[in-house]
Amino acid sequence: MKGPTVVWVESVEQELASIWLALPDRNKISKAAHEIDQALKRDAIGEGVELCEGLYAIEHGPLRAIFEVLSDDKIVRVVKVKPSGLLWGFSRITPTITASARLTLTTE
Repeated sequence: MKGPTVVWVESVEQELASIWLALPDRNKISKAAHEIDQALKRDAIGEGVELCEGLYAIEHGPLRAIFEVLSDDKIVRVVKVKPSGLLWGFSRITPTITASARLTLTTE
């Protein structure tokens, strides 16, 4: 049985590129992104830690990603990525779903 489709939203791909350029060990960044992608394809909910209803985090090596599982486990959407171990530079993530069903993450 084929695993879910993992989608990294465009802004997350841009964040990942910025991290890749900023940190000294680019191979570790590339490997961690690949490991996250593969883990999410295998078992997103089992591999992740639930942050709040419908929003999960996963960490591999120097990266941490926030993701959601959509469409009866057929799509996993990565909505945020940051270097791990930095506690993200904020204390709380507040997810908001707008009327158009877009997820917005507000950080404090």
